[in-house]
Amino acid sequence: MRIEGAHIRIELAVAADHRAVDVARAVRTAVAHAVSIPAPGDQPPTVAVLVTAVDP
Repeated sequence: MRIEGAHIRIELAVAADHRAVDVARAVRTAVAHAVSIPAPGDQPPTVAVLVTAVDP
């Protein structure tokens, strides 16, 4: 995980029996709701999730 200002980047691997897009969306939503980093204009932080591998 990397945090730069109000942007959070998470890199993760997913299991082959999970859809990468579903995992990435769920993680992005959970992180955005869990953090308290205020973005300019009181906007929620931006969160990027990068799936780096799909494990068998």
